[in-house]
Amino acid sequence: MGRFLRSGESIQDRRPTKATAMKAPTLDPHRLAQGVRPLRQTVDLTIDPDRTDYHGTTHIALQVKEPVTGFRFHAEAMNLSRVMLLDPNGSRPLDTTPGEHGLITASCASSIAPGEYSLEIDFSRPFGTRAVALYRMEEGDRAYAFTQFEPDDARGAFPIWDEPIFKIPFQLTLRTPIEHMAVTNTPVSEENTEGNWRTTVFEPTPPLPSYLLAVAVGHFDSVPIPGLSVPGRVITPKGQSHLADTAIAMTPPLLAALETYFDRPYPYQKLDLIAVPEYWPGAMEHPGAITYSDAILLFDGARASALQRRQLAAVTAHELGHQWFGNLVTMAWWDDLWLNEAFTSWVTDKITAQVYPEFGTNLGCLEDCQGAMAQDALPSTQPIVREVLASDNIMATSIGLVYTKGKAVLNMFEHWLGEETFRQGVLHYLNAHAWGNATAADVWAALETSSGRGDIAGALQGFVRQPGIPLITAAVVGGPGSEQLELSQHRLDLVEPDTLSDERWHIPMVLRYARGGRTYRTQVLLQQEHQPVTLEGSGPLEWLLPNGDAHGYYRWHLAATWLDRTVQAREHHTTAEKIEVLGNAGALLLAGQLSGATYLALLESFSNESHPQIIAAVLNGLSAHTNPLIAEDCKSAFAAYIQRSLGPVLTRFGRDPVAGEDSRIALVRPRLITWLADHGRDQALLSWAREIASNLLEGSPSAGPSVTRTCLALSCIHGDRSHLEKTVAAFEHTPEPSLRRKILHAMGLFTDLEVANLALDYSLSGPLRAQEITQVATSMASRNENSKDRALAWVQENYDTIVERIPPSFAAFLPQFGGGSSLERVERARRFFLDPIRRTPALEERYQKVFDQVRVGARMRDREQEAVRKYLSGSR
Repeated sequence: MGRFLRSGESIQDRRPTKATAMKAPTLDPHRLAQGVRPLRQTVDLTIDPDRTDYHGTTHIALQVKEPVTGFRFHAEAMNLSRVMLLDPNGSRPLDTTPGEHGLITASCASSIAPGEYSLEIDFSRPFGTRAVALYRMEEGDRAYAFTQFEPDDARGAFPIWDEPIFKIPFQLTLRTPIEHMAVTNTPVSEENTEGNWRTTVFEPTPPLPSYLLAVAVGHFDSVPIPGLSVPGRVITPKGQSHLADTAIAMTPPLLAALETYFDRPYPYQKLDLIAVPEYWPGAMEHPGAITYSDAILLFDGARASALQRRQLAAVTAHELGHQWFGNLVTMAWWDDLWLNEAFTSWVTDKITAQVYPEFGTNLGCLEDCQGAMAQDALPSTQPIVREVLASDNIMATSIGLVYTKGKAVLNMFEHWLGEETFRQGVLHYLNAHAWGNATAADVWAALETSSGRGDIAGALQGFVRQPGIPLITAAVVGGPGSEQLELSQHRLDLVEPDTLSDERWHIPMVLRYARGGRTYRTQVLLQQEHQPVTLEGSGPLEWLLPNGDAHGYYRWHLAATWLDRTVQAREHHTTAEKIEVLGNAGALLLAGQLSGATYLALLESFSNESHPQIIAAVLNGLSAHTNPLIAEDCKSAFAAYIQRSLGPVLTRFGRDPVAGEDSRIALVRPRLITWLADHGRDQALLSWAREIASNLLEGSPSAGPSVTRTCLALSCIHGDRSHLEKTVAAFEHTPEPSLRRKILHAMGLFTDLEVANLALDYSLSGPLRAQEITQVATSMASRNENSKDRALAWVQENYDTIVERIPPSFAAFLPQFGGGSSLERVERARRFFLDPIRRTPALEERYQKVFDQVRVGARMRDREQEAVRKYLSGSR
């Protein structure tokens, strides 16, 4: 972890401290011992969502390996009314002492001999209210109870060994009011009723870690999913089953494709997809009972946008992929979370692209890779595999890179080894560790076995256990006709670009180049700091692409002349390579190796491309760099640039959708309209958007669903108090979960100060759910530097109220409101969030990332704004 500002130290004095590779493991006092282990567990719960509390009993079969007088388990913030240890000779009560992080120490006066025992505990607890553990929520006039346990909130629901290494069978029994449906991971074994209560006994689970258990109780509707290899349903809150048709249609082919890839059937007895109105993770892979945010799972298929369908396909593929990566084989501890998330994210892209190629997922994954590289080029980055303590806020640290960098690295190595060789390694890994736990070393071994190569572990570990991203300089040496290549590598640091570090990687590279009128493709494993490469062919070298095929997880630098030749020859490049060239140019801009004027000219030239996903990459570049590059007095000139660059694109694609058009056009059109209407100041588009939004808010939608979010957002930018009132009314009365999310996003974009403040106030006074509390402020902070100031001030003024209501892990992300390119604002954020009364390790880590990003943006602003001003004014 990096060093932080101390009292009296200025931002300018702050020197970056690079994250380092994993150190020797720390003895973690909050981890459970292995000498007393659970073998299996039953949990009986009495749940009435109309009450504010619940109670239950659990029986845990234990194996004691050596004599002890006590042991520890997890049970957080609950009343343990009876704790008994039973063996064939009788029972004895245990004394319990609560500790930090939900740890309970159970002890007795006499020694507990080795053997098998049964631990029986009666307990009770209030329902949670922040969408974690076992919590209740209300939807309309009905109450529901749900669980969310990852990473370590099972201990807040009932007594348990709440660590992934304790992977055991569970059996749940739920006693609920007769009018409620109860759902868990497994099918119903038996049911009986007594009076107004129903008791449902569920089949035992296969071995599971605690975080994968699921419970849902409430007034549900269910719709069967035909075409699966096991029984399946979509389960919705009462009255919303008509919104499940798209999920029902999309799920079977995704599951079938995964079963084919993994060469084994779905591992569990059933597959329920459960819509949860108050749900912060988006979705969660519980075996047999996958939970989703209702806004992702449920929508009117007849009015669904391409973005909604793509999101549902990707999320469903991801959660189904987890049934093998994470559920069948589980990481031994959270430091290897990438074994769950990186592998699942990688296979998600593969399967979604196979089953639904119209969404362009094979190229869309490049967007995630570009974002990962930008984060990974900061000195505060962390390795994918890092030491994780039981006391850490696991979900609020560097988890984003676990997904995005993780899958990018796997994609690179799959490309290097070959798809089938890599697949055989994956199958070997899954077969060897099915129903158990695994570590990174098990993956190395499986891939080396399948490939017959002994250099896999060393190469992969460089990207997985080492922080940062390599920058490869490709220097062309020799005269025309005899050119060869000198490659060199060092770690890219966007904060201190001239800093050289000791990190080195074994980098699988593909070089694509043209020589003597022929195109060549050469594979290289770059292992040294400096390494010569002999290029094939004869004749003058025409152009060189150092990340051929666009699978490499690295940045690259060419001399200006060679970069220009490569860009000019882009008709010879694949679509993926063109997208990668744009992303790499953005990194060079941030590092000071490419000017802002050159970058804007590059984006403009690529806007002539016809492929929608190249246009999306252009828009990504604008989104990432516009705020620091464009001064306030340049906004009019920038509007002309946007009209010149993007106007012809919208003319080609059309403002209105056409039946049967490419889905990728439907995905990029809303972003084009936003840029042209907002930054491009297109009054005709703004008027059209306001009309569409007005009709929508009045209940008479008059445009296709793909532009709904865009039109709502554009209508709010210049909206008045009356428009806010209409927006709030629509938010409170919409029956469609996905529209609710779109309206909240729009509500954060009002620019009138009074109206914007009213929208922020509504975040705490309106009927928002736990995961929605900060959405208006987040949307506001995305707009410009002034709106970022307003959002940060609101968070600071209402901090205590906010953190009491949001999901606990969300608190660590609040320093993001200090982001942008203002050193003064990030200093205010530092003083507030790192004040000793609020400071936590997770807040420190998140703040450090924000601080690094601000420094990069501020330096680019100071370095480039004047040149960009001249470029936009025509003085080039």
